[in-house]
Parts: sequence; structure tokens; C-alpha cells
Amino acid sequence: IVELGCGVGNALLPLLGAHESLSGVGVDCSEMAVKLLAERAGQEGLHARCSVDVCDIVAATPANWTFCPLGQADFVLIMFVLSAISPEKFAPIAKLSHALLKPGGVLLFRDYGRYDLAQLRFCQ
Repeated sequence: IVELGCGVGNALLPLLGAHESLSGVGVDCSEMAVKLLAERAGQEGLHARCSVDVCDIVAATPANWTFCPLGQADFVLIMFVLSAISPEKFAPIAKLSHALLKPGGVLLFRDYGRYDLAQLRFCQ
């Protein structure tokens, strides 16, 4: 699994914990979030299967990606990230995701929809 915008690992760590055959790479633009994720992975005994690093996915391209091999991921996960990024950056992120996936790999994403109740609660 490669998670783009992993935050503190609230998606990545439970998946790794539930599936011992999986390994994961998490990247996020926040140094603090990456540090907390690394600590949590160690506390949960997942550090051997979970590597994390700081990366601004808006600036990342297949040409400058160094965190894991291209074309090898079974899954790319993008959770609640795109709503924080300008829409003109979506295509480069999609290209990076495609480059990370092996043939038959799956892109999994979830985000807020326009006027989504959860998003509206954040505005209040």
C-alpha cells in the first residue's frame, strides 16, 4: 500500500494491522504527522512493514519519486487529501498514482463532496 497524504496513519496502520501480508509506505507534507506515524508504527509493532517520509505530493512526479519502486503497489490510498489541494494539481497526482500502481493495482480514494455534511461542519 502507498498512502499519499497519510497524516498520522489513521488509515494505513489499521490496514497493516489487519493484514499481515501487507507492507506500506506513507508520505505526507507534515513532518510532525510523519514523526507521529513512525512512532505509532513502532508502538504497534508495524515498523518493519511501514516506512514513512515527508513528501509534498503536489510537487512529486514519477521522475523525482524515491520512496518506493514505481509500478509495484497493489494499492494507492488517498484519503481526504484532494479537498485540500487545488484542482489543477489533481492530474499530476493521478499520474503519480498510476505510475505507482502495478498492472491491475487499485487506486482507493475518499474525500468530501461539495456541500458534504462533514465538510459543512468544519465550516461552522
